[in-house]
Amino acid sequence: MTNSKRSKKASSKSGPPRDPTHPPTDLLTLPQLADSLGIKGADLILCGDGSGSTWQLGCGWACLIFERASGARYLTLGGMNLGSVNLAELMAYTHALTWWHATRGLDMLHRKGRLSVHIITDSQLTVNLGMQVAAEQPLPAPNRAYWAAMREMQRTGFFMHWHHVHRNLSYGNWLCDLVSSEARRAAMGIRDLLVDADGQVLSLVEPPPPVGTTVSS
Repeated sequence: MTNSKRSKKASSKSGPPRDPTHPPTDLLTLPQLADSLGIKGADLILCGDGSGSTWQLGCGWACLIFERASGARYLTLGGMNLGSVNLAELMAYTHALTWWHATRGLDMLHRKGRLSVHIITDSQLTVNLGMQVAAEQPLPAPNRAYWAAMREMQRTGFFMHWHHVHRNLSYGNWLCDLVSSEARRAAMGIRDLLVDADGQVLSLVEPPPPVGTTVSS
């Protein structure tokens, strides 16, 4: 398990919309990024990002999967109407590995027995917790169920290495930063469309009342 030393990002993401067809010209490609991090013998390289804030708002994520043997690249993305930024950072890789295992990974696991997976993120917290899980230490309390899924994937044969980089270092990080923000907006775009049995609108974005609070009808 490895961790490069890069600056920590701010959790908020703001600014004018970016054009995905015109990325900055100084970004590293995934192979270049792998070389800069000293990654050797990887079967998979995952470069992802999450977008969100608190549990009272939506979150989104994206992950660029690089299958080194074939050179194939796949983009996974998703969102939740309610979810924290730290959940989003983790979901980028939980979702990507679950999809890849179901569609392509089983055959490769059967052939090789164990796969080397290098995960590249701009979230230092995600790296720290990922290394903790990979070392078979106690599962983190926040988002415990999803970290348990990552541990189970490792026990299945995905040997995970974690790397921290600045989000504007590579094209993969830049792209997933952009896509995760769009996925979050899409997840939060569905509002006030559900109605319960009493005809009351169920808000998808408002925070729930505190425990023990009586809600008048």
